[in-house]
Amino acid sequence: MRMGTAGGVHRSAIADERCEDVSGAGDRPAQRASGAGADGSRYRYAAAGAPGPADDMLTLPASVRVFVARGATDLRRSFDRLSAQVQEVLRQDPLSGHVFVFFNRPRNRVKLLVWERDGFWLLYKRLEAGTFAALERDEINARELYLLLEGIEVVRERRRYTRLSVDV
Repeated sequence: MRMGTAGGVHRSAIADERCEDVSGAGDRPAQRASGAGADGSRYRYAAAGAPGPADDMLTLPASVRVFVARGATDLRRSFDRLSAQVQEVLRQDPLSGHVFVFFNRPRNRVKLLVWERDGFWLLYKRLEAGTFAALERDEINARELYLLLEGIEVVRERRRYTRLSVDV
């Protein structure tokens, strides 16, 4: 066994034999660079507005539509029963590639069902505090879905026009 001087875990000449640095310092700069936040915390995306894992995971093309089952759904259901609910309640094809959103009765949990080429994706989110905003429509766009999942209430902006008075 050979002991490293730079710290951290080193490979020895034997394939699975490892030894740790006895100084106890470890390789902190490498750990920070590989995933910890700038402040040394284990949360990488802690800063507000910083790109997080959801930014990479939920990238939807413009052609994808988002359908919402507005009533309460038993979220113990899995792929088959949720896809049957898409056909019965939403009157849509679950194999279309669109996103289907289901909420539980207290609206603190949500499941997203998506078909992608060779199988279903089932995404599940549970809020620790608060509830998801109630929606008035059966279909929303991708931007509204992102806002909904982040806990921001989706409000349609109304444009109000005022008549200009005409002085004659």
